[in-house]
Amino acid sequence: MIHHWKCKLTEDTVEEIYIELREGTHCQDIADMFGISRGLVDHVNHGRSWPVTGMSYPIRKRNKKVKPLGNDEFPIEDRYEVSYTPL
Repeated sequence: MIHHWKCKLTEDTVEEIYIELREGTHCQDIADMFGISRGLVDHVNHGRSWPVTGMSYPIRKRNKKVKPLGNDEFPIEDRYEVSYTPL
């Protein structure tokens, strides 16, 4: 694959970025390692830049922890019955 002569990444660098993404390294840490922007790492991660045929994207998925809301987090008097009447 041939890229523009002013491109900041080489094929070797992109391979290293893929390895770091598979290992679960954060995008900002990868960007700091290679002196590029986090956005460029995100583009590589999602296959918008330097896509590889047959690879599933994104390479590194976010591990955002979501706290489930339970019914016991709100007092009983804060729960209201909802009724719907069509117009």
